[in-house]
Amino acid sequence: MRFLVFKAGEGAPKAIPLALIVRLEEVETNDIEVSNGMHVLQYRDRLMPLTSIQGFLDYEPGIQKSVLVFQHGSEYIGLVVDEIVDIVEDNLDIKMNTSQGGSYGSLVIAEHTTDLRDIDYFIQQVCPNWRSMLDDESSTVDVSQNLNHDMTICFIDHCTLYRNLITPLLELQNIRSLAFEEGGAALSYLEEHPTDMDAFILDKDSLGEDPAEFFAAHKVAFPGVPCFVVGSHFNAEDEGLFKEHDCIACLAKNDRDSIITTIRDYLEQARSLAA
Repeated sequence: MRFLVFKAGEGAPKAIPLALIVRLEEVETNDIEVSNGMHVLQYRDRLMPLTSIQGFLDYEPGIQKSVLVFQHGSEYIGLVVDEIVDIVEDNLDIKMNTSQGGSYGSLVIAEHTTDLRDIDYFIQQVCPNWRSMLDDESSTVDVSQNLNHDMTICFIDHCTLYRNLITPLLELQNIRSLAFEEGGAALSYLEEHPTDMDAFILDKDSLGEDPAEFFAAHKVAFPGVPCFVVGSHFNAEDEGLFKEHDCIACLAKNDRDSIITTIRDYLEQARSLAA
């Protein structure tokens, strides 16, 4: 995976998957304005909200600052950083997890301990209605054509960042992943490209307006193939809906290790019983 490595505030260098960033800009701090208590920049006929890793903007007038630009539809948002260090190709191998908001944990990039930042977290601070990081040119991601995988999973999630983070972790577990932005696109693709699936991982907010319609189609196309649902929170109505449609478990989205372990343990146990 290609990472943009940058410095922001104190501590270790920070990194973001490069695929999430649409542009890198150098802006004059004199061009930064304040509207409704928010720092903004006039950008491409829009007002682009600005945020930072620190949660506030601290800059001197009359200098240049680096801005990482993210896009959703026609809207832009900018992350102001102290310095862009490099673009580096390296493995997504998180060495230390964290419960700190805004961070996925620590990894080693180009021999330096680096914080992998959850940019969605910072964007939500200034734009709560920001739904996902980017719209993909293609809603389908096949992480590998390696024929040695021992499991194949269909992964459905509207958030590009989350898909980009989970699929390499599945790959490390020798699990092939076909990733899609939403449920209808997944079933349409798999109808045209028949694939033996071992399980489905479903983001609870990526199944369309009527999840029951997705589950009905899934049951016809993939009878007996288990579904695991991930989400930031589940209420009683959610749990009742997914239980009604025979989903195996509702799992916390931020606990990636538990998601992978739960699914692998379930599938290995099912194979053992079937043997």
